[in-house]
Amino acid sequence: MNLFLAIEPPEEIKQLISEKLKVLKNTYKDFNWIEPKNYHLTIHYFGIVEERKELIKKIKDLIYDQKKLYLCTRGLDLFMRNKINIYVDFYRSKELETLEKTIHQGFNERDITGLNFVPHISVASCRIPSKQQYFLLKKKLENTEMDCEFAVEKLFLYESVLDNSAVNYQKLEEFSLL
Repeated sequence: MNLFLAIEPPEEIKQLISEKLKVLKNTYKDFNWIEPKNYHLTIHYFGIVEERKELIKKIKDLIYDQKKLYLCTRGLDLFMRNKINIYVDFYRSKELETLEKTIHQGFNERDITGLNFVPHISVASCRIPSKQQYFLLKKKLENTEMDCEFAVEKLFLYESVLDNSAVNYQKLEEFSLL
């Protein structure tokens, strides 16, 4: 099982994000837009896990005193590696960063990427465009209003399931916060 721990925004927030992306979706129809039902903010990626019972117990032990937290979107941005990934960016949250660090260290994970945790919800991906197209896209992302906030009262353990070349996420376990 390919597992990860994530925050799922409430349905109304997923729909609000999707609605705010409508102009971009119509402008960039050839991008791979993620379905709102798959919007999530990954806290930790576990990879392939054979037995989840111990994993669930350890997650419960690590977050036993975690209080609910609030997240506020900051706007849209992108990562560029082998392709461009467009995402909803969030303001920093000490509570969220502490949660991520607790999980990361609790599973004795070494940071091999050298990258800091960037709380985000991926919404699209595409091939890397020309410089001119890149700067135009960057400008359009900056000008897209993205003002949402929501309380986080639960975390979810998900399994990534490949279904007819599309990835879907199945909830396996839910963890309530205080």
